Amino acid sequence: MPANKATPVRSAKAPLTPEATASRKFTKLLEQIEQLKADIEKANEQITSARVFLAETLNPLLEMRIELQRELIIRLHTLYGDEKLTKRERQVTSYMIQQYAEELLRTGDGSEEIRQIYDFYAPVDWKTQTAQQEALQVDIFNEMAEALGVDIKLDAGDSETALEEKLQQYMDSLEEAARAHAEQGQKRKKTKKQLEKEAAEKQKNLDIRKTVKEIYNNLVKLLHPDLEQDAEERLRKNEIIKQVNAAYESDDMFTLLQLQSAYLSRHSDQIAQLPEIQLDVFISILKRQKEELQQELQMICMGDPSTGELFDQLCSLSGDRQVKRKRNSVMQEVADNISAKKANLALTETLERFQEGIELLEVVDTMYGLQLVEREQARSRKQGKRKK
Repeated sequence: MPANKATPVRSAKAPLTPEATASRKFTKLLEQIEQLKADIEKANEQITSARVFLAETLNPLLEMRIELQRELIIRLHTLYGDEKLTKRERQVTSYMIQQYAEELLRTGDGSEEIRQIYDFYAPVDWKTQTAQQEALQVDIFNEMAEALGVDIKLDAGDSETALEEKLQQYMDSLEEAARAHAEQGQKRKKTKKQLEKEAAEKQKNLDIRKTVKEIYNNLVKLLHPDLEQDAEERLRKNEIIKQVNAAYESDDMFTLLQLQSAYLSRHSDQIAQLPEIQLDVFISILKRQKEELQQELQMICMGDPSTGELFDQLCSLSGDRQVKRKRNSVMQEVADNISAKKANLALTETLERFQEGIELLEVVDTMYGLQLVEREQARSRKQGKRKK
């Protein structure tokens, strides 16, 4: 029988000391913050290039598409008046005009002429329709506000400025209520637990102050330009010392810790030598900085209306290849739309071509749309008869 092989014994790794764990956290936070800053810089650069791409490349094509659509609406409107069209052809033409005109009016690209054409075919004119939709939105907002206990009420016809003023007034009232509540709470006798918490917080702030003063003194010693022999390095250190002094004098602890972090990131061998309390302060501040940078990046990519949609459609943190793919996709979509509009215009050059190719015109869900139009027309006729 073969002899059993001895199983090699793996030596267990020694657990990390609290100091080493904290040092790793500190280093990891520095790396994460550096990456976030790089992502923010990249996102801002892409937003800038996307605006240039939009202005110089995409907008001219979009304007061309809009002009083609306007021309198509006017041609269809002209053809609609021809007596040779059948009832069914008139229905299709009417539906297409409404769809194309409504698209332009909703995006703000419709002229007064387009609005008049739309009103000629639609069961409800554009002004009335817009007012009804705004009133419905106001009702929905007020119902939601009431359900959430928010003391704000919008009125139909409120301008954007009036809406902003009402929202600001409500936010001010919330802040005032919070202040009053806090003042009322301070007048009450505090429990032992609350007093202990306040004392701990006060001690923590004192520890931070002490640590910050030590950081300042260390930075002054390490970066003092008079101790530097190299002329170029002396100038660099002189600029940094100015920032250090300005941050300390203005009690800007965050900037001071940033400067210290920048020094330690270049001298990582000194991180483990930091006192434990100082390292804890650093980690706490860096965590806060990381959260702020994450929020800033999120605002660029999603939150800010001026950049969110632009970033989503034309930018990507995944790299230049993905950015190029996105922009090419948008360009192709617009180019295809322009080709379709040109093809539709070609079919409206004469009545004969229009009647022959009416089913080829690009219409989304034509039959369903016609059914809706027919029902609306029937409803309008019934209402008219009741009024008479």
